[in-house]
Amino acid sequence: MAQCENFQNRGPTIFELSYPRTPTNPDSQEFLCLRLQAAYYGGRAEIRIRHTSVPVVYTDFTSQYPTVNTLLGLWPLLIAKKVRVRNVTAEVKGLLKSLTVERLLDRRIWPKLAFFGLIQPEGEILPVRTVYGDSQAGDQTNIGLNPLTSKKPIWFAGPDIVGSMLLTGRVPKILRALRIEPLGIQLGMKPVKLGNGSIDPYKDDFFRKVIEERKGKQKTDPLYYFLKILANAGCYGIYAEDLSGTERTCVMEVPGPWYFPPVASLITSGGRLLLAMLERMVADAGGPYFMCDTDSMAIVSSEHGGLVRCTGGSHRMPDGCDAIKALPWKQVGEIVDRFEALNPYDKNVIPGSILNIVQELNFDSEGRQRQLYDYGISAKRYVLYTR
Repeated sequence: MAQCENFQNRGPTIFELSYPRTPTNPDSQEFLCLRLQAAYYGGRAEIRIRHTSVPVVYTDFTSQYPTVNTLLGLWPLLIAKKVRVRNVTAEVKGLLKSLTVERLLDRRIWPKLAFFGLIQPEGEILPVRTVYGDSQAGDQTNIGLNPLTSKKPIWFAGPDIVGSMLLTGRVPKILRALRIEPLGIQLGMKPVKLGNGSIDPYKDDFFRKVIEERKGKQKTDPLYYFLKILANAGCYGIYAEDLSGTERTCVMEVPGPWYFPPVASLITSGGRLLLAMLERMVADAGGPYFMCDTDSMAIVSSEHGGLVRCTGGSHRMPDGCDAIKALPWKQVGEIVDRFEALNPYDKNVIPGSILNIVQELNFDSEGRQRQLYDYGISAKRYVLYTR
């Protein structure tokens, strides 16, 4: 495909606005880019049970970021001649009132979630970038998904706002909502051949086609790894890229050649929404989860379910010790199957659910499900093992 200059934030034509674009105008291109970049957060990684071994089923989402990109319908933004910003405050307020987990399992709803909202946080569960830990950590910031209250309104991507609704049960106070929409299509793009297939930018969703093409390859095939890197870098990383150095304390961030904050912010937000949906389903089934990491979640589960000793749990063992409830494998399988409705791929190539019970971890060499255990101390510091 031809390089697309309007992917870049280099000139004032990326946004079609009906008012003057000046640095002092809060709705100028520069201010809009800052707002949408501020809504960008990385993958959600956390641990809920520390220093205690519990039985789990380990699940992950199929190619999460390319899948989210396809579900949100973002490809037209990337091949557009121009894009415009539209005020959709009333539309978004009406949409949010109608959303449930069941409605979010309808693929037709997802393109409507590609908006940005200015909200007044009053205890909503949202990504928060701040200083965590003790004073010895200095002023190093990190990101957590926490109840957030702020006197000042804050911009968030639509999927994060919806995720908060699932976890709190209430609609946030929306002050303003914007949607980035494509105008026209770039000329001069050409199909590109990948393996046995090809991608036509005018007819195909790039991210869907790349994942479908990779699915038919063996992991020993060099093209498999190329397509994997192409899918993950091409659908996410380059749109948040900056070319800043890291050796200075104060850094002026210079946008990379494909920098496009709306897409970067929406993609990672969509990934967190998938995890929020899964968390809601597990909680509704009466179970907890051990950890989640970007595209994966370890759900506390055993073959037949039942109570598991765990300090701080809401249940009690016969001897009075704290406990949590492990879901039966069958029930976890039913939750996994619900995500089949969101599969955006050709069912002949990638059938079934976009949420997977990871084969190489949860099953032995003969294909029989085995009991996994999880033990951890903090986010990204955990181990999966069998006994």
